[in-house]
Amino acid sequence: MTVIFKALVDLSHDERAAIWMIRYFAGPGRPCCRVGTGLSSGLFLKKDLDALGAAFRNALDRCSGLGAQLPDVRTRGSDQVSLSEMILLDAAAFAQSGDERRMHRALRRIFVQH
Repeated sequence: MTVIFKALVDLSHDERAAIWMIRYFAGPGRPCCRVGTGLSSGLFLKKDLDALGAAFRNALDRCSGLGAQLPDVRTRGSDQVSLSEMILLDAAAFAQSGDERRMHRALRRIFVQH
């Protein structure tokens, strides 16, 4: 069952960007991203995004391989935010604040096998 938690418009711009990135990492295809083209700092950002995306997709692949239920991540065009996406948003906020214990606790709600 899908639980819709919030509408995307209810979130701040930063939270919307984070949800978009989660959907980008989990979803099929790769949208055109023109972040910092041609600049060395832009290339560093692209490498970071690629590494983060690969890690996220690897986690989803491991879930599939273990038979675990995958998190409910919406498509990029969806106006609503699922409970799984909100948990991932909370985990990102905990990570940014340096609270690794709470980040792991939040992620365990989705990735129960870890």
